[in-house]
Amino acid sequence: MRHIKVSIYGITLFVLLFGIGCAAVQATTAAGVAPPKMTLEKQVSLWKDELAKQPSFRSWKTANFEIAALGPGTHGWFISIVHQGTPIGYMIVNAREDGGFELGEYGQGSELLFNEKTLYHSMVQHGMIIIPADMDHYAIERLYSSPVQTVWKLTEQITKEIFFLDAFTGEQLPITNNQWNNAVRNKTLESTATKDTNLPFSKAPAQISASQLNAGFDPYERLPWLTEKPLSKVTEHSIAGLLKQQTPIWYTSEPFGNIYRYVWSVVGFQQWDNGSLYATVGQDDDLRFIPLPVLQKHGLFYLSTKQ
Repeated sequence: MRHIKVSIYGITLFVLLFGIGCAAVQATTAAGVAPPKMTLEKQVSLWKDELAKQPSFRSWKTANFEIAALGPGTHGWFISIVHQGTPIGYMIVNAREDGGFELGEYGQGSELLFNEKTLYHSMVQHGMIIIPADMDHYAIERLYSSPVQTVWKLTEQITKEIFFLDAFTGEQLPITNNQWNNAVRNKTLESTATKDTNLPFSKAPAQISASQLNAGFDPYERLPWLTEKPLSKVTEHSIAGLLKQQTPIWYTSEPFGNIYRYVWSVVGFQQWDNGSLYATVGQDDDLRFIPLPVLQKHGLFYLSTKQ
């Protein structure tokens, strides 16, 4: 349990959140043992410093970070990158079964994953609360199973009614607790953890060797997932090649069956020196960098034949 400070319309308020603690010390690994705090912090610092070399991440150089555990059983951490008191980016860090940590995804911008201000405004919009103090009525958890299964889980303390909000947009998801559990059944935190991927991890130095960032576009401007066939062969080489040619790419995923569809613009990539490629999805300055093999596992890529 902790208080967070939220500034709304020029008024600074202190909000008590349940289940959203800075848990670097209490966070547990798969073995149930507290991770070596300095080791985790040192690894996060190394990744932060490497990303800060990229032009759009320059503000990370002088930023601090806060570590919070993700939901139960996930063996991962949410890292909030904070500059002068304002969140400007994030990382998802996963615990490796063979020891150390790996970079599950990262992002930057004003609209961020697990942004507490977005959560507050969304709860007001959906009529769950009226004032910040009403948040006391909910147990709030960060849950992360994959980049497309990333939610705030809100449990009303008295009625035990459960709500799921998208952790990026704050939109209420039309899913039940059973549907969430079925979607992530028999899964731990979606990491790399496919055997054939090689994300940056703490046993070897990792540097960004190539990157591309194209102009953003509205993913609903065209609807190729309704009119075109998905790309049949998706590789790091093919996606990087298309993006270098500034070809618009669409990505769609239905992680809860046909209940809800995510549609994202793919606007760039960052490739690390160990070969792992993170696709850049989003618009404007609000960007997520997600391992390509993870996106492949959960959805489809499309091109539009219309110009």
